[in-house]
Amino acid sequence: MKTYLMAIHIGPVQDFIAAARKLRDLWFGSYLLSELSKQAAFSLQENKADLIFPNPTDAAKDLSAGSDMKVANKLLAQVATDDPRSLFEKVKGSILFFWEKKLVPETIKGSRDKIDGTLFKIQVKDFLEIYGAWVPLEDGSYIPARERVDLLLAARKSLRDFSPAQHLPDWKDKGGLPKSSLDGGRESVLLPGSNGKTKKKQGIKEHEELDAVGWIKRHGKKLGDEEGGRPAFDSLSDLAADPFLRGALKNPKAWTELEKLAGLFRRHIPKEDIPKIAPRYPGSALDSLGSNILFPSRIRIFLEEIETLEDNQEVKQEILKCIRSVHNIMETEPLQYAAVLIGDGDNMGDTISSLKDKKRHKDFSRALDEFARTADGVVEDHMGNLIYSGGDDVLAFVPLDQALECAQALQQSFDKGMEKIFPAETERPTFSIGMAIVHHIRPMGLSLETARKAEKLAKANPGKNSLAIVLEKRSGAPIQINQHWGPGLVDRLLYWANCHKEDLLPDKFAYQLKVLERELGDELEWKGIEPENPQAYEFLRILSRKQSKGGSKPLEDKERDKVLEAASTLKSLEDMANELIITRIFAQAKIQAGYKE
Repeated sequence: MKTYLMAIHIGPVQDFIAAARKLRDLWFGSYLLSELSKQAAFSLQENKADLIFPNPTDAAKDLSAGSDMKVANKLLAQVATDDPRSLFEKVKGSILFFWEKKLVPETIKGSRDKIDGTLFKIQVKDFLEIYGAWVPLEDGSYIPARERVDLLLAARKSLRDFSPAQHLPDWKDKGGLPKSSLDGGRESVLLPGSNGKTKKKQGIKEHEELDAVGWIKRHGKKLGDEEGGRPAFDSLSDLAADPFLRGALKNPKAWTELEKLAGLFRRHIPKEDIPKIAPRYPGSALDSLGSNILFPSRIRIFLEEIETLEDNQEVKQEILKCIRSVHNIMETEPLQYAAVLIGDGDNMGDTISSLKDKKRHKDFSRALDEFARTADGVVEDHMGNLIYSGGDDVLAFVPLDQALECAQALQQSFDKGMEKIFPAETERPTFSIGMAIVHHIRPMGLSLETARKAEKLAKANPGKNSLAIVLEKRSGAPIQINQHWGPGLVDRLLYWANCHKEDLLPDKFAYQLKVLERELGDELEWKGIEPENPQAYEFLRILSRKQSKGGSKPLEDKERDKVLEAASTLKSLEDMANELIITRIFAQAKIQAGYKE
């Protein structure tokens, strides 16, 4: 038998992950892709392949369906066979069987009377894209073989199959069917005549339509999880309100009002209409009620849509009064912004090309797997929700009060894992993160688009190893910062946030720096904390005139020196102004979460 290097790709990634309106859609799409990739690895292992990527420590445990291992959608293995095509077709058949007979049926239990079963099966059967490539592997030829198989796989993916679209047998007689809201290329599988009430019970909005894959992502659950494990957040609104909720739960008076609010919901609103999330703080006042009900604008719309409350203005007013009472106790309303993080390893192609043999590649695969596993804990520790981690890629949603710390912890986790494989820092791959700060009612697709722009911004930084943050308010141009990771980056940003929390610097200070940049130029020069050019001198003059505590108290010398120490690490007035503007929103979130008593 000959030895081959085989690469397999499973998709379509866009349809699995990117096409989403809810965090649940996004999370389950990435979960499905990982499980299918895991099945591919399991099938290769069963056929005596030597797995390179992924490279599980305990294959029987790690590659079992529903295990904690996360597998990227591109696999690499060494296989011994006289017929590599037959082996690939066998692996492909295993993936398709797993998809059609195990993953999909779980999502339509008890719902067959809600969907067009024939169209559903057609779309499921026509969905997956599985490509493979292989090259002979001879002694000492691992690197050229790996490069060759990557090129062949890329070529195969670009060709695609372009099979004709599949339709219902009697589609001509049925007339036009509505298109899916998630994927305009596919028809909705919802039965005609489904009304708003029926859809609401299925977690679907009144005018929303879902194709087969959209249905699977909306109703699927983890394998082996009878409780239907799902993310703690079902919307960006829940994510944005989370710091406020945590702060309110620390306040006995607010807790009492929240309990009253929860009681009103459970007594007067039908169970199927109550917006729920997986219990984030079990036993708390709101328990599994979505914290998005704490937004006045959202709750008013919600109450108007409840038919049983149509003529019961008294209950509506009581609910609104309860929410206003919580706001009054907390002296604020929930912050309206949330953070989306996208992280990616830098120069990974060059890193893989530098691996001289299969053993080094396996070690590298294990290091990436370890990082993907630890990413879940890192995001969870920072009150966030990990949507995807596979290889060197991470997608997470994090409350604003924890976003900076979470980004730094992910970067440090990646660096620690790579240090084991590349002791020399100059050879070690780095990790860049794009962070988008977006409004809670911004469509999911646009929020992800902003996060990808931030990631591209970080990746465009010379030398990479960067953190880019884009704040996209509902009005005005986006504000962004893009800095290399370093010993002082997050510390400086957190210091600016603390200045805002303690009211040491007025809000207009940042905008005065923008005016200064336009008038004198952007560059700052320092010698220690002493100014060395006109811009730095003028910065010091403006700083010296600032009053803290809302203008009631001069800025103390020691605090002024701390500000200068932080400012002297920057060479750009625009960067400093943008950092001050962006960190104000982090400070607001930290105050709401109870960091300021």
